[in-house]
Amino acid sequence: MKISRIGRSRAFVFLAMAVALVFALSGIAYALTATLHAAHVGADSEDWGDPMADDGGLTEPVVWHFVLNGLDPDTEPATLSVVFQDAGAKQATGIPVGNGSTQHFYIGTPAHDILLSGSAEVASESYNQLVLSHVALNEEGPPGDDDEEPPGDDDDEEPPPGDDDDELPPPGDEEEPSLPFTEEEEEESLPFTGAELVVLLGAGLAATTGITLRRISK
Repeated sequence: MKISRIGRSRAFVFLAMAVALVFALSGIAYALTATLHAAHVGADSEDWGDPMADDGGLTEPVVWHFVLNGLDPDTEPATLSVVFQDAGAKQATGIPVGNGSTQHFYIGTPAHDILLSGSAEVASESYNQLVLSHVALNEEGPPGDDDEEPPGDDDDEEPPPGDDDDELPPPGDEEEPSLPFTEEEEEESLPFTGAELVVLLGAGLAATTGITLRRISK
């Protein structure tokens, strides 16, 4: 029995659709979701922080480094999605190393934070684990963690006004300057004293008496 030309065309269309469906199903099978290792859910960057750790070239104060391994060789870069308590949701693209079976992810936050969840979409038949490798701290940790003393604790502060030991004495407590003349000096400068007056009166009386006697004798 001969197959008509129309029948062959229909058979070819159905075959093409079947092949496309197979490839589509294969693509779905290869798109896996790798979830974050349960032990690392709730990780606090203050506990994981390491100033010497690799920051992946990021400049944020806190850099979280994730690793996904056990992938098929030459796996395309995966997409990592994580959620932090303060910074919220963030994403990063994987960096394949070696033959592509391991990928690294770096995500920065502006300050210390807590990791709530994480997962990666990857085109691989299988994976091993998605883990938090470490947390890098740039410039001695995020803002607010320095050891600066609060204002007002400086030992070199100037004392408040009024506590200076070198203050001038209050007005009126100064010694009066020496007067140019004292009372004794003024007394010594008098032309006559009481004794001198008596002597002068006595001398005058004697002189008067002598004159009177001379006149009587004549």
